[in-house]
Amino acid sequence: MRKSWIILLFFFFVIGCSKRGEYNLLKWKVGQWVSYKINDKPIRVSIVGKDSVFFWVETVEPELTAKVLVEEAQLDEAIRLIVKKVNETPFEIQVDKFSIKSGFPNITVEESGKKEIVVLPSGKFKAFHVKQEEEDVWLANKVPIFGIVKYKSKDKEIILWDYGLKGAKSEIKENVNAINLEEAS
Repeated sequence: MRKSWIILLFFFFVIGCSKRGEYNLLKWKVGQWVSYKINDKPIRVSIVGKDSVFFWVETVEPELTAKVLVEEAQLDEAIRLIVKKVNETPFEIQVDKFSIKSGFPNITVEESGKKEIVVLPSGKFKAFHVKQEEEDVWLANKVPIFGIVKYKSKDKEIILWDYGLKGAKSEIKENVNAINLEEAS
């Protein structure tokens, strides 16, 4: 009888301490980074600095590096933008606030979806599979910045290639020229 109570208490403890299948995006911290392949094109996104309550998020693609100053998890509206093309001097576009379009899906997670095991080059993940219209996304609690492990739509596939919770550094090390928006176009 005593053994049954211990097993029962252990069972309730495990259930009570679990996240009950909820997806929770990790809080942003300087040093976090993720590498993806988007339709086989490599891209790295890193949190490389913090300014008050804003974060510097840097995206590195083969021909371009862009760094934006945004609020946590709000990549669609930046207050500063620095761009560096390969073999060119980086420049900052001077604007008050502007909207940007990310190559990443805008996922709103109403329900966490069904938990599945996803095996990728970056490892094995317990991920929440969410279907929205013609999109499928797999989200994992331990993946920083976006939480995306895999994404699939009719014209886009995103695969997590690697990730880290610390160690990200900015690729933009040169002095930055300031230009106004009319000069940038």
